[in-house]
Amino acid sequence: MGSLGRSLPETAGEECLPVDVPTSKSTAFSLPPPELSNCTKREIRDYFLNTYNLYESLFSCIKDDSTFYKQPDKLRLQLIFYLGHTSAVYVNKLQLCGALQEREEQNMDSQFETGVDEMVWDTTDGCRLGGEFKWPSVAEVYQYRADVKKTILSLINDEELELPLLHRDPWWALVLGIEHERIHFETSSVLIRQLPVDMVKTPLNWQYAPPSVNKGALG
Repeated sequence: MGSLGRSLPETAGEECLPVDVPTSKSTAFSLPPPELSNCTKREIRDYFLNTYNLYESLFSCIKDDSTFYKQPDKLRLQLIFYLGHTSAVYVNKLQLCGALQEREEQNMDSQFETGVDEMVWDTTDGCRLGGEFKWPSVAEVYQYRADVKKTILSLINDEELELPLLHRDPWWALVLGIEHERIHFETSSVLIRQLPVDMVKTPLNWQYAPPSVNKGALG
């Protein structure tokens, strides 16, 4: 299997994302997934950054930090959990495959690791769902996301990539984390959609679909 291990410039994948949000660049554009049998480190890096940026761009529609501690759906956790959760899953999966060691932010890694399990209504879920749980501040969670992002970019830069990419490879765990974050882009958008309209605003760079479709374009 051929090795594609090489160093990448720090700005790779961010050149065309113009508007700042807390740890990334706002974007409403989604890249296609890389072909895992024939891809480069640059392609995986760009796909990771695009996914991270997309997810944070979604949360840019929340007007006030206090809204992050709301539960739009009583069977789901507060929105602040979902902001940190996808980052924790990257760390968890990469630690399980041996690509990462335990980190100084281990408390955050554990705090955001597991969502609601409808089959296990333990005291932890009861506390978190009931609003008694002490969540970190929004700024602390964005800092956590920034730290995880830096860790993953360093890992991408340093790790050797051999093709084809298989399920036993650390890169597989990274791609799993990316696709998990994209799933939560969909589910978190549903939760945000359930908020009262006065708690949200139009996301940065958002473009609404046209109200009608030219029938001729449908063939």
